[in-house]
Amino acid sequence: HVIIDEELLRIQKNIIGSILKRFTMAILSGKKISSVSLPIKIMYPISLTFSYFFIFMNINELKKAVMCDDPKSQLEHLSVFLISNLYYMINYIKPLTPYIGETCQAYLEDGTYFYSEQISHDPMVTYLYIINEKHNFKILFPIEFKFNVFTNEARNHFKGVMEIHLKENKVFATLPELFVRGLVMGSRKVGFEGFI
Repeated sequence: HVIIDEELLRIQKNIIGSILKRFTMAILSGKKISSVSLPIKIMYPISLTFSYFFIFMNINELKKAVMCDDPKSQLEHLSVFLISNLYYMINYIKPLTPYIGETCQAYLEDGTYFYSEQISHDPMVTYLYIINEKHNFKILFPIEFKFNVFTNEARNHFKGVMEIHLKENKVFATLPELFVRGLVMGSRKVGFEGFI
């Protein structure tokens, strides 16, 4: 996936040198990269606790999985749910870092409720709970967010095991690593590496 939003690229390229300098100073002084605050103009005006809900927007596939009696068909719909939601993870602007104890609640008209709470800052851990009693599914997911910056690349590693309940079945899944290449030079590209 190549980013073509020229205004966003211009804003990000103007501050990339400053950010790299801050990261270098933090590393040289023995601090963690997570201690470096980023310029507000590259922030998305929502909290990380809310932005995780974007990962699970394709709820219809999850409902189709619940309706299947055949385990193979159920797994196929669950796979489509997990893979198609990767599209929603591609967000080019960083969300705001939440406070410990910060919560977020949301719901969809079909009766799906989303809950999240920031339970740790270092490491950055958010606990997600998604439930729909009418359609008989729920997801429990303590997700640890790790961010690494290299010379021309940034990586978001989502550590944690997602527990998905579909009727009486329980499935476990993970999220792949998200990368952004072309931070300083070349075309800006976003993609995934790893397994679900």
